[in-house]
Amino acid sequence: MLPENQKLIIVFGLIKKEIPLRDIKEIRYSNNPLSSPAWTLKRLEIIFAKPIGPRPQFSARFILVSLPKDETGFFRELTKQNPFLSTP
Repeated sequence: MLPENQKLIIVFGLIKKEIPLRDIKEIRYSNNPLSSPAWTLKRLEIIFAKPIGPRPQFSARFILVSLPKDETGFFRELTKQNPFLSTP
């Protein structure tokens, strides 16, 4: 069981998003050109469970604009913290 305070913190511009590591279900690559005006098409899509009112089975999607500098280290650290997480 993951501690309550472990979070993935994503900052882009003035927006700061915190996702509890225990809620992240899958991380995959997204090459959708409509998802962002970034210079690269390769981004990460983070799928996490986000309870929505009385329907906690729904998931929310969050797309990063860019990739971390050390993708392998990023995936390694996340799976170390959450062994149930699916990564590319």
